[in-house]
Amino acid sequence: MRPLACVLFAASFVLAPSVAEARQSIDLPYPIEQSWNAAVRLVRVDMGFAITERDRESGFLLFTYRDTTRSSAASIELIPADVGGVVGVRVVVQIPAMPTYMERHLLTRLDRKLHDDYGEPRRPPPREPERDRSRERERERDRPREGENEGREEPRPPREGESAPANPNARNPRREEQPER
Repeated sequence: MRPLACVLFAASFVLAPSVAEARQSIDLPYPIEQSWNAAVRLVRVDMGFAITERDRESGFLLFTYRDTTRSSAASIELIPADVGGVVGVRVVVQIPAMPTYMERHLLTRLDRKLHDDYGEPRRPPPREPERDRSRERERERDRPREGENEGREEPRPPREGESAPANPNARNPRREEQPER
């Protein structure tokens, strides 16, 4: 009898319903001020939900999400973020008692509202095109480094009546013509 009770007790934990802690998020290239205003208007005016608590400084909004048959506590969180080189906002929506498509729907409506109210989002400033640095590298390679020519004298140009000093690296046609022994 005791083993059966242990199995039933363990099965009750496995089969017990649990609350889903799902959340959906999206990065939007709109400033946090515009996103905050749009989120509050979306929840309160457009959708008609009751806002239970809000803190603009912390960037969260708690409200009661109502469906046709039930209502549930929900939240929107606005976090400053870099969105493709533009200072934007990450919006996180949580409606724990509802399916995740409700959260995605709310994010889609917020994105559409921002676009309708404020127009196209800011674009990042144009990046400077990459320069061809091969020429710079060649110049750097050919330029003497600091302290490299110390102790060596630069060859001076020949004076009037003098012949140019012999270049040890120059090709000597007589040497090439001599057969090797």
